[in-house]
This record gives sequence, C-alpha cells and structure tokens, in this order.
Amino acid sequence: MDFFDTEQDGELSFEVNVISLIDILFLLIIFFAITTTFDSTKGIKVNLPQAKSAQIAESKAPISVTLAPSGESSIDGKLIAPEELLPTLTAFAPKDLIIIRADQAVNHGRVVGLMETAKQAGFEKIAFATKE
Repeated sequence: MDFFDTEQDGELSFEVNVISLIDILFLLIIFFAITTTFDSTKGIKVNLPQAKSAQIAESKAPISVTLAPSGESSIDGKLIAPEELLPTLTAFAPKDLIIIRADQAVNHGRVVGLMETAKQAGFEKIAFATKE
C-alpha cells in the first residue's frame, strides 16, 4: 500500500486505497454477526442451583413438598391429595420459600404443575432439593 505517489512534476500527493479499508470493515461486520449470541430461550428464566455448594439462606423456615413417582405428594412429611395441594399451600403462604423434592422418575409436567400451584398460593421463591 503506497501512501505517497510522486506525480510527473515532482509534487507528492497523498492517496489512500479505500478498497482495502472497505474489505476490512466488511470482514469485521461478518465476524461480529457470526460471533454474536442471541437469547433464544423464552418463558421462565431460572437460575439452577448447584448441588454441591448451594445453600439456602432465609429468615423463615421453608415449606418442603415431596413428589413421589407413584403419584403421592406430601407437605412437610404429611401425605396430601393433589386436589388439596392449593388450599394447603395457601395456608402456608406468608412464607416466601418452597422447596420441591421430586424423585428423578417424576414426570416433568407434575413438577411444573406444582410450581404453578405454588405461585398461585403466593410463594415468591422456589428451590429444588438435590443430593450431593
């Protein structure tokens, strides 16, 4: 790339090759367009807890709901029918945290249904129990 060009009469003229600058700009646009990440997830955004080091710190004692693969549900160790889940959780509603203890074999739809029921009952925070 020759910036200075001597003309016939001996004067120096300054000249910039614009084509190479356009090529570099075009390559930068392609690079940023390819490397840009787009958030394609829609719906509920959840920060998943890590099983080894996650600890829950709150002022109130949490409510623990257990879901078994056989279809049984319990709140704080007491068996409860699925249709009684919403009224029972509403009675505990001043507490702000519910811990869901679901077996690995439990259908995902049941867990999401429990999350929706907890939200309807007035719970603000939901946590999932895991083993280390």
